Amino acid sequence: MIKRRGSIDPDLEVDFKLLSDNILVHSNGVEYYKKIETDSSILSNSDKRGLNNISHKLIKKIDFNEKEISFENDLTNRLRIQEPSLFDYLERDSNNLYETMDYVIRVYNNSINERTDIISEFKKIEAIAVAKKKKYTSVFDQIGRALSSGSAPNIKHIYYASNLFIESNNSDNDIKPKTRIEDLVLNELIIRKMYEWDSTTKILSEKERAYVAEFAWGLKSLNSFHRKNVKNHLMTLINKGFKL
Repeated sequence: MIKRRGSIDPDLEVDFKLLSDNILVHSNGVEYYKKIETDSSILSNSDKRGLNNISHKLIKKIDFNEKEISFENDLTNRLRIQEPSLFDYLERDSNNLYETMDYVIRVYNNSINERTDIISEFKKIEAIAVAKKKKYTSVFDQIGRALSSGSAPNIKHIYYASNLFIESNNSDNDIKPKTRIEDLVLNELIIRKMYEWDSTTKILSEKERAYVAEFAWGLKSLNSFHRKNVKNHLMTLINKGFKL
């Protein structure tokens, strides 16, 4: 079978799991992990070396491998159990990395469903970025080429692509990604934000909040049944003012 340039090979299914895990860590920001290092009383020397590595990669915008992601997840779970008050005042970076990743995935999925040229689809976004005089516009061509070959973008791609959605004026609203709740791909970042926001506002019951916490820190697998329940809780919070 002859494939046209940029078309998607059905055998090349892009796995976004590691990218999603990276977004979760990078969205926290350097200060988040530095605060853990200085304020926690249970860290071993190995933990501190791991946190230093995280800070280094965050500054350099470098991808974490699966072992490093596992370290961050295990440490977070341990701190959540042994020093839960530590998370009461940890602040995350204000960025739109998750929103950018979600936008990239939706463009990719639409291209698959509509059988369009993936590289051309991201070239269109590049043209919009150029017209809006955004930075790093060529990154969309790089993302399109990576996806068309079956590879997920790397974290630096997402950082650069996120410049498209930094609003310099109100006219940028036409390119800012908008996510419907039914299209939303739940991940730990969103669920953690839900839990932390509700810990202050107390919209959910204690039982419901504890249920959300199990998925926020990977204590329970998010199957289709649980995903529906968590989305219902998410809609409740959104109706009370929670923002993604």
